[in-house]
Amino acid sequence: MDEQGIKVRAAERRDAGAVAAIYAPIVRETAISFETDPPTPQIMADRIETTLQRYPWLVAERAGEVVGYVYGSEHRQRAAYRWSVDITAYVADGARRQRVGQKYTAP
Repeated sequence: MDEQGIKVRAAERRDAGAVAAIYAPIVRETAISFETDPPTPQIMADRIETTLQRYPWLVAERAGEVVGYVYGSEHRQRAAYRWSVDITAYVADGARRQRVGQKYTAP
């Protein structure tokens, strides 16, 4: 845990509701997501579980509440791209501009 009370840890299925809640306004209110309908917590739980089989999925918590998340995903399927990974990060609306995203970087 850091001086702001933020703890970064591996995501678990139980985080799916919080992750879905963070992502839903992004889907509904912005053009940065290629989804048209916000995924349900069950869909997010399945995504977390599937992603963790090969790539990291981390959540940032403050006082036990998930305030952000980041995950890796395959960039392309061709062998030449096997070391290339796409990274996606989202921060809860009420936690933006509080350096939550910086917590995912290595010291």
